[in-house]
Amino acid sequence: MAYEEEIPRLVLQESSIPALLTLYQWWLNWGDYDSTGAKILERLGEVAAGSPEAIATLKKAACGAIPKTSITALSCLRQLAMNGDELAGVAFQDIQQHQQEQRIKQPSFIEKRRAVEAARLKAED
Repeated sequence: MAYEEEIPRLVLQESSIPALLTLYQWWLNWGDYDSTGAKILERLGEVAAGSPEAIATLKKAACGAIPKTSITALSCLRQLAMNGDELAGVAFQDIQQHQQEQRIKQPSFIEKRRAVEAARLKAED
């Protein structure tokens, strides 16, 4: 998309949080390239300090299913938190806690293997 190819250049010049949020929403609806979304989030992270709406967007993106954007958003939240942004700190801690809970809930490879083997043995009986 021609417009999407221009977005990284536009993003670098943009410092308005509402404009960046609009670009990110456009990308969510119409964008094709994960790197474009990551560039928008990276710039948003640079100007997001103290903005509840920007922090919420970064938090939501950090929990998303697109690796490139989720890693970028989490990195932005971590950086904002390290720079003293309390909202970003809370969001970052929430995400870390959620990820830890998910790891605990997920069975390990060995547990999965044992379950498969037990089911196979039971089926043979």
